[in-house]
Amino acid sequence: MSNLSEPRGASRGRRQGSTENGDVDATQFSVTVAKALSILEAFSPGGRPLGNAELVERTGLPKPTVSRLTYTLTRCGYLVFDLRHRNYELGPRSLQLGAIATSRISVPRIARPKMEELGELGFNVGLGLCDGNQMLYLDAVEGKALVGLRLYAGSRMPVLTTAMGRAYLCALPEQARRGMIASLKESVDPARWDLVERKLVESFVQFDELGYCASMGEWHSDINGVAAPIRGRETFVLNIGGPAYKMQAEDIIGSLGPAVARAAQEIAAHVDVASDSPSRALLRNARGEGQETA
Repeated sequence: MSNLSEPRGASRGRRQGSTENGDVDATQFSVTVAKALSILEAFSPGGRPLGNAELVERTGLPKPTVSRLTYTLTRCGYLVFDLRHRNYELGPRSLQLGAIATSRISVPRIARPKMEELGELGFNVGLGLCDGNQMLYLDAVEGKALVGLRLYAGSRMPVLTTAMGRAYLCALPEQARRGMIASLKESVDPARWDLVERKLVESFVQFDELGYCASMGEWHSDINGVAAPIRGRETFVLNIGGPAYKMQAEDIIGSLGPAVARAAQEIAAHVDVASDSPSRALLRNARGEGQETA
């Protein structure tokens, strides 16, 4: 029989809290966090609000523990307290997390068919978003024409010199865009900044006019790319990349650019990206799935 001071599911969490080699690392398991999560898990879709007594019954936690956790979760916005009825409902931050998780699952799933369709053009197709000061691939369809460079879920690329990064910048509000560029400028060789800045401006003009932006040999001298943002409360980016000798400017203008812009718009039309701030759940998975090789 489990200890009543331990939330239901906590022992299961300990069993599942394994390290990479499969060994359970008990030192990494936080009982307090598990107890707090068991409070949130006690609420059900369409269910009624719950008071502390009901939460004690549903979680098996002692009453003082439940009182302490519900107070903390309310202060943090994960629960809302109804003073009149003395009970709790899930708060806006809990609902936001659920929306983020749902959107993170749905965006790659919905994007995949369009990515495969674009992949038939023969080039590498990627879906990514911004993670800190880099772009991170969440999914990729490998084309036959991408010689010498392979990108996978987990591959990273810079923001300023890639089509994917520039498309992300194009989707940002002006103030946020300026702030990010100012931050990224610090990592650029001052001798190169004038060129980088000029290419950025050209990309922004191209996006305003055509709905996509390109990078022509600026990240890797022999690789070109074109990308368009999937706009929502959080921005994803759809990207096509290929060797410069096969993906030339006329190819981007004539077919690849319009194709990626159209696909991004079609994906956005089928996805409700319901997060105002990025969730790191899918990012943690992507960080461990693949590495970029050249």
